[in-house]
Amino acid sequence: MKKIIYHIAIWMGLLLFMSCDKFLDAKPDQKMTIPNNLADCDALLDNYSEMNSMFPSSGEAATDDLFLSDQSWAALYFASQRGTYIWDGQVDVSADEWQGSYKVILMANQVLEVLKEIDPKLETERYNRIKGSALFFRAYALLQLANIFTLPYNEKNADQILGLPLRLSPDADYPSTRASLKDTYKQILSDLNESILLLPVISLHKSRPIKSAAYATLARVGLIMGDFNLVENVANAALDINNELMDYNVVNKGLNASFERFNKEIIFDASTLTNGVINPSISKIDSILYLKYSDNDLRKVLFFNENDDGTFAFKGQYNGEVYASSFSGIATDEVYLSLAEAYARNNKVDLAMQKLNELMITRWQRGDFVPFVASSKEQALQTILEERRKELIMRNIRWMDLKRLNQENSYKKVLNRVIEGKEYILEPDDNRYAFLIPLEVMGHANLEQNRR
Repeated sequence: MKKIIYHIAIWMGLLLFMSCDKFLDAKPDQKMTIPNNLADCDALLDNYSEMNSMFPSSGEAATDDLFLSDQSWAALYFASQRGTYIWDGQVDVSADEWQGSYKVILMANQVLEVLKEIDPKLETERYNRIKGSALFFRAYALLQLANIFTLPYNEKNADQILGLPLRLSPDADYPSTRASLKDTYKQILSDLNESILLLPVISLHKSRPIKSAAYATLARVGLIMGDFNLVENVANAALDINNELMDYNVVNKGLNASFERFNKEIIFDASTLTNGVINPSISKIDSILYLKYSDNDLRKVLFFNENDDGTFAFKGQYNGEVYASSFSGIATDEVYLSLAEAYARNNKVDLAMQKLNELMITRWQRGDFVPFVASSKEQALQTILEERRKELIMRNIRWMDLKRLNQENSYKKVLNRVIEGKEYILEPDDNRYAFLIPLEVMGHANLEQNRR
């Protein structure tokens, strides 16, 4: 089995690097071992290091949740990470930011191809789980890529905005071109909707997709697309399956990493690539953000450690580590916040605040929580979005939220940093919200580059 994984991984890597005028045009060596049964498919999809931990990290590094000192910024080993931090419009992010997620897509496509030759009636439940998982992984990887390499979604012009190359087959004989942003999200929606029909309700392994993970991912997509009826429906469906929350009162405050890996809120476990900018030994939490946490808010002690210089470092990773990567999976607290926002957007203010308070009471020191109230849609939204930022810090979500909220005049935000006495600014409608496709990829593929 390990031999199969090894050969497929090599083949996928070759596909990503070898091409003159196509994105992927190398045929696999026919002597290589190719998966041909359900056990082989499971082995490919269960390869955590390839399928769950290769998602882009540059969006997290570019957010307003953290800052670097001049010394820490200058000491970053990779110029691309220094450029990402100051929103350099010509920054050449690591090719892994692109290739890691496309490897996930290619492996998912290979599994789907194998399944075409297998009779689903032989092991129907397993067959459906594997097919649903492959569709989920493909959609999830596309969504992660879209977050980094495409501009914000706007229904008015999404059919005219560059999206992603949609690789839907392991066949490498056709050239890749960039679909529209509308078609990119149409494909993500299609894969997720189909996966819901196939995925199981529970799994012993949080690295494997389940039905509630697909519903929760659809809720993210709905927020991005501004389809709040969709968000309301699928977030409710996700919570109908699993609405478990941790009581932060019983979480050990003295640990270096506050939360256990695979804790009960995790629906789907995944992480980003490493990035020096988000390393908690280097990065500092934005002081204005830190001060937004009430003293009775347990997140203030569970999420942060005070440094010797009075700044604060993040220690609240939901993957149970304090490391230079970010949790990029899905947890139930996110679903509560997505549903609360959808209710508010749909002018269901009482339901919105009820759902927010169901989450927040588990985050406050026992006996000190005063329920949030709102008298208007606008007040509810403001409260929910502020708590969303505070709750989902370092979850690989803030860049997505900045992009979508910048589409609304009420929530546009100008970002700024100062390094070595020079100020850097990122305007809300800036093309730099879509990172350039890495030059290494462009050198092997005939793709249209993002505009500057």
